[in-house]
Amino acid sequence: MSESKEQVALCVGYTTGLAQSLLLTNRVKSLLGNFCPGDFQPKNAGALVLEWLDAHPDRRNQDIAGTMLMALKDKFPCL
Repeated sequence: MSESKEQVALCVGYTTGLAQSLLLTNRVKSLLGNFCPGDFQPKNAGALVLEWLDAHPDRRNQDIAGTMLMALKDKFPCL
C-alpha cells in the first residue's frame, strides 16, 4: 500500500479521535457492549483496526466506528 503522508496523517488523527470517543462512551453501558481497554493507547487505534481488518476482510466495507468497536472488543474483551 502506498499512501500519501496526508492520508496517513488523516487516518491516524481520525482513528485516534474515534478511539478516544469510544473510550469515553465505554464508561457507559450501551446496547453495543463495551471493551476493557487494558493497556490500549488511542494513538495505536489505526494499527489495531488495520490488523483486525486483515483478519476479517469481509468487514472492510462496514462503518468504521462499528468496525473499530468490534476490533477493540476482540482485542480487549471484558472477562
